[in-house]
Amino acid sequence: MDLSKTTQYALRALSFMAQDEKGLYIAKDLHEKLDIPLQYLRRLMKDLSKAGFLKSIKGHGGGFVFAKNTEEIYLSDILAIIEKKELLNACIFGFENCLLEKKCAMHDRWNESKESIKKILQTTNLSNMNTEFR
Repeated sequence: MDLSKTTQYALRALSFMAQDEKGLYIAKDLHEKLDIPLQYLRRLMKDLSKAGFLKSIKGHGGGFVFAKNTEEIYLSDILAIIEKKELLNACIFGFENCLLEKKCAMHDRWNESKESIKKILQTTNLSNMNTEFR
């Protein structure tokens, strides 16, 4: 599975924020702590707010907070918003279409793996993440 840079940044930021889910986070601070380009991060945080994961608080003393409980935000939800295509539907060999009547050599085994990965993404929420940031 090849996650886009945007998805990697979103997972990095949200996982970091989940360590203190009641906290208020400023994009500039996240940029410094997580080494995500500031303008890119600001746009991403705005997109995560539009998607309902975060709430933007305007003005002096503002920033971003979680709009819902981290137990309600699953990795599959984040990927669905950020990645515009289904990552796990692609053929492992890169064929555009892997048809049932003309399957690639890994079709059946890859399907088993895809289902396992989907289950992990659908059952892992931000509160489950135990990522340490130094």
